[in-house]
Amino acid sequence: MRLFVYGELCKPAVLQAVLGRVPAAEPALLRDYHRSLNRASRYFRALPLAGGRVAGLLLEDIDERDLRELDRFENVGGGEYTRVAVDIETLGEGRVLRAWVYAAG
Repeated sequence: MRLFVYGELCKPAVLQAVLGRVPAAEPALLRDYHRSLNRASRYFRALPLAGGRVAGLLLEDIDERDLRELDRFENVGGGEYTRVAVDIETLGEGRVLRAWVYAAG
């Protein structure tokens, strides 16, 4: 599985703390969303917006255990994020790949 990240999870130290490793990553874009700062939490969130673009990283080789840890980190089900499947465009080769993203929910 793949995961697109655009905020705190772009930092290797955060990934290491959450997953116990830093997955392979490449620069990518999430289209039809925009990145907005939640003033209450002070964290970025992705919100749908036609024509918008969010720059970030596409993480490779994310497994079910990783997703459980990431869901806990993002407080899915009890916080401001929902994990959704989206199409991501890689910047290097322009490939379009399916991936998870934590978006405002």
